[in-house]
Amino acid sequence: WPLEGKVCFQRRNSAFGQMDPDLFDESFWRCVLVDESKEDEAPHLTGITPLIGVKSYKAWWRALRVAREVKKQQDPSAKNRLFVTLDMNHRPALGTFEDLWVLIEPHLTTTDLLVLSIGDIVKLGSLLDVPEAANLLTETKIEQSAQGISALNKAVEKALKALQTKFGHKTNLAVCCKQRTPELRKPGGPPVQIRWSMACLKSGAVVSTFDTAITQEVLEEIGGGDSWLSGTLDGLFGGCANAEAVAPDSVWSEAALKAAMRRGDLMATLKQQQVGDFSHVMQERLDEEHQKLLKKHGLSA
Repeated sequence: WPLEGKVCFQRRNSAFGQMDPDLFDESFWRCVLVDESKEDEAPHLTGITPLIGVKSYKAWWRALRVAREVKKQQDPSAKNRLFVTLDMNHRPALGTFEDLWVLIEPHLTTTDLLVLSIGDIVKLGSLLDVPEAANLLTETKIEQSAQGISALNKAVEKALKALQTKFGHKTNLAVCCKQRTPELRKPGGPPVQIRWSMACLKSGAVVSTFDTAITQEVLEEIGGGDSWLSGTLDGLFGGCANAEAVAPDSVWSEAALKAAMRRGDLMATLKQQQVGDFSHVMQERLDEEHQKLLKKHGLSA
């Protein structure tokens, strides 16, 4: 409702909410997730689907159950490997954060990458009693300016490490970091923000693109998270000239992941320079901007 500044989710009677979950049974997901004609499969799930209703939750749960079984059976040396990503994407209008976490937590070991927002980190910290995460934005004074990005970067790293320990090192964690910089905004121009990303691997190692953070003008601040993940996966599975194969235990090398995350940062930046929900950024444009970024920072492809 634009006049009230509210988003209304029509879910109870939507086609998605009324789906027959038996259409998405085990045989369906096996056909989707096991495709020997492809080298890799990277199914992506979100936390929106299970909260829409019981029917959509069943389809979502079956996808993760089959993925877990397939991953147990797959040959580490096989070309067609399965990598599962999950973005929490909590939407308060659909349910509480605790409701969502209860559904996601049992599947952590099935995922290869759990994508969080800074808000998710704070909420998880409060829910699971992890002070470093719960107090991420309050323990340290973080200015809403370019001067504040270093403090934010350090606070996010501390919080991610603490959450990884709390989770028991079951999956890799990632978060997109953004800092609004009103002092960089041109008179009459669009908002400006600085963007980078960070991951905490199951090993506890932290990978960050803070050293290549991108200053961007934002025409519309939506779609950045999905675009970041698509760019990152593109980098991990061959988009980067120096992309390395993902290890059998689903832990990416730090160099390969960082290179891919830079690509994700760019993809998110390019998306938010467009208006609308969907990205129209083509591979050629991403490749071109990626080369510019590498050149700017004196990096090789």
